[in-house]
Amino acid sequence: SEKTAAEVELKVAVATEAPWPLAGELAGRAGIRVIGGAALELEPGLCSGVWDFAQASASGNRALVARAASTLGKGPGRLLELHAGGGNLTRAYRANGWVVLASDVSDHAEVVADAATALARYTGPFDAIALDPPRAGAPETIQGLLRHAPPVIVYVSCDVATLARDAGHLVAGGYRATDAYPLDLMPQTAHVEV
Repeated sequence: SEKTAAEVELKVAVATEAPWPLAGELAGRAGIRVIGGAALELEPGLCSGVWDFAQASASGNRALVARAASTLGKGPGRLLELHAGGGNLTRAYRANGWVVLASDVSDHAEVVADAATALARYTGPFDAIALDPPRAGAPETIQGLLRHAPPVIVYVSCDVATLARDAGHLVAGGYRATDAYPLDLMPQTAHVEV
């Protein structure tokens, strides 16, 4: 075609099991410039930018959302959600009756703030705090979590080692680890969601 890469608008069609996290990376490698607010509708009512993180498959994501929601349990209650992204888990928590204050550094979050800032800015009491941090874990949140002292913390992790490190600090601060549910969301890799 006669169009330059700068003039090409990237349109991404998402199949049921599409590898969502790769869309933006592939566009960048191909030298395609994304024009405007390109977004993918991952599920009805859940949109994400092509550069944002999403689980590798729709079925895996459904399993993760169901497990996180059932682990937290039914509301009512006040929930602070950290590392909420575009609301992947938020929707399920709300459907279970929780009043959710969802924060993340993502432009798609309800409250744009990093986890440590959200913990410092928002006052409790919270009946629960849920977090789904990146692979590096959430060491910057431990003191804030302990300061808020919610009765329940639900920690979703994509790295067993950082989860163990952070959970160890929470246990040293008086919490008790009660449940762990490994989910193989990326089959044939060493990655396990917990």
